[in-house]
Formats: sequence, structure tokens, C-alpha cells
Amino acid sequence: MVDNMGLVNIDSSDYVSPTDINNNFKKLDVLGLDYVTESGKSGEWWYRKWKSGRAECGIDYKLFGNKSLTDLYTSFLFRTSDMTFGAYPFSFSSRPFVSVSFAGDTNSTRGAFPVLRHTTSTTTSPTFFMVAFNDSSDMNVSASIFVSGSFK
Repeated sequence: MVDNMGLVNIDSSDYVSPTDINNNFKKLDVLGLDYVTESGKSGEWWYRKWKSGRAECGIDYKLFGNKSLTDLYTSFLFRTSDMTFGAYPFSFSSRPFVSVSFAGDTNSTRGAFPVLRHTTSTTTSPTFFMVAFNDSSDMNVSASIFVSGSFK
């Protein structure tokens, strides 16, 4: 017996009884630990679903291509056109938390930050645009997204 958790050890030479295995699982389930029940990839998205009903998904890196920048009437802030990562790999049961990050501009070393548009969608990622400072030349945008919420 495993003393710390009260689980039954199964010796490889023993006749394996499903009762011992099932009883061990019942003891573990009582602990109430959350664990991944499903994970995988769907298109560009990776995802994980948890026993508790939580889920998370994301795209670690996506190149959106060359985007022209438009002056935001400040002479030092410029924005791209709107972009989106598209549909999530599954539906959330309520609006999830979404974080989009700037992953770089292959045209230069400039910095930028994403601005997300409001959405209540449970199936599609929000549109966003990048804002860059003091440089109006085209931007070859790459970004990442992380989404977390409930699927049950």
C-alpha cells in the first residue's frame, strides 16, 4: 500500500484485478484535483480542456503579413488595419478572457502594442490592431493569442 495516499500497489506478477485499479481511481477523484481531460491541436490553435469545465487555447505565433500604417492624428502614433485569429477550436460557454501579444515586426526592431476591439463572442477571437510609435513604414506583423474561460 502507498502510505501517503492509501493506494494499493499492484505487483506485476499478481493477477491484476480491476477492483484495485478502480478503487485507486476513486480515492484519487475524491481529492478533487483538476486535470486535463482533452488536449490537442485544431488548425493553428492548441487547446486544453479541464475536468472542472475550464478551457484554454492559443496560437503561439502567427504572421499576419505586411500592413500599412495609418496616422492616429498625433504625428507619432500609427495603427495597422484590423486583424483576427479567427474562430476558436471550440465554443466557450461565456465570454472568455483574451490576451493578444505583439510578437514582432520582421521589417524593423520597433515596438508596438495590440488594441483589442470589444466583443461578447464565445466562438470567435476579437479583432485587434497594432499601434506603433514614430515610424509610419509598413509593419510585417506577428502576434500571439491566449484565451481562457469555461466550456461547460
